[in-house]
Parts: sequence; structure tokens; C-alpha cells
Amino acid sequence: MAKRLSDTEIWKKQRWFRKLIPEYKLAFCYIKDQCNHAGIWNIDCSDLIEDLGIKEFDILKFADMCNTEYDKITGEKIVKERIRPLHKGYVWVTGFIQFQYSGKDGYVNIHSAPVKTALQALSGLNLLKEGIDKGYVTLTDGVDKGYVSAKDK
Repeated sequence: MAKRLSDTEIWKKQRWFRKLIPEYKLAFCYIKDQCNHAGIWNIDCSDLIEDLGIKEFDILKFADMCNTEYDKITGEKIVKERIRPLHKGYVWVTGFIQFQYSGKDGYVNIHSAPVKTALQALSGLNLLKEGIDKGYVTLTDGVDKGYVSAKDK
């Protein structure tokens, strides 16, 4: 059984989360708990609906709501990519690796075994470079040019 860190302040300090309807709050926690160690969830809405006891679930609407927040001063809509539906029936929780594996310095140690395999999983889905470029993952060291993906092994 995997053990995960949980952000206890999400209920009070994360405005985007507080604005979600109760079913979406529950779905966010479910996906965060059910995803792999790289933050990738194999979409199974029928399991999600059954496990959460809800009537229906629209993954695209859910992602849109999770990714939307509003500027406190201007009220303008701001889009943040927290949940990203992927091709081939996956969802990526973009901040998962950074939250789960970063040290006190705010960096993720590339030499840690779970981090290596998580990065390989992202690489296998062609997401590693984008994750680094967009700041979803901040590494202690750079990755080698020929970083091997899990499926290449």
C-alpha cells in the first residue's frame, strides 16, 4: 500500500479547491490517492463513480474546474494546469511529483529511486521535458539528454 503526503491546508488556503463542488473535491482527493507515483491516473470513471457514490462524472468539466481560479483584485479568470487529461485515457496531476518528493530546499532529488522511476514514467508519456520546462518538477540536477523511459528498458 502506497503512503502519500497530504496538503492539510488545501481546505482553507487553496481558493480553487474551496470553490469546487463537493463531488469534485472528493474526486480530486480520489485521483490524487489512486494515481501512480508520477501523478498519472488511468481514467476509470465507472470505478470513480462507484467508489465515491456519485451519480455521474465528467472528467473534462472536472479538469476545467480544477484548473480555474480568479484574480483576487481584478476578478479575471486565471488558468492553472493542475489536472491534465492526456491521450490514451490518462490524467496527469501535474504538481504531484513536486509535492510528494521535494526536499526542504524545494527541489526534487533526481537520484532518489522513486523519483527516477516517476521521471521515467513521465518520459514514457513524453511529459518529462514539458514538466521540467513548465516548472511542474524542479530537479536538483538536470536530466541526461538520453534519459531512458520505462518502456525503453
